[in-house]
Amino acid sequence: MQRKNMKDQFLKAITYFSSGTAVVLLILIFGFIFSNGFKTLSFGMLSNDYWSNNYLVSLESGCQTYDRPSKINGVFSECYGIAFEDKLSHEKTKMVVVSYVDSKSPFALASDLSAGLD
Repeated sequence: MQRKNMKDQFLKAITYFSSGTAVVLLILIFGFIFSNGFKTLSFGMLSNDYWSNNYLVSLESGCQTYDRPSKINGVFSECYGIAFEDKLSHEKTKMVVVSYVDSKSPFALASDLSAGLD
């Protein structure tokens, strides 16, 4: 009877050790994920489409002169009527954002060729 009791105690110890190791590993994995990825989380990732969209567009050629609006902080192209601004993403990486497009700009009147020709 003593031998069976020792065997049960040994198997119980292995079970506790294995489950304890699994719990510690899970805590370490979740800790790593939250410590490294928490700063990149934003509510916008849950409520908005956070994938970037690429478009293939066709522009009319030719340069016109557009007036720079007073509210623009970034770089403005007087030839194309579009403004770009340096920003930081939620991941704290540098990116360039289109901050303004004139209503008569070739970029506002561009044809979307992403889905194919009409």
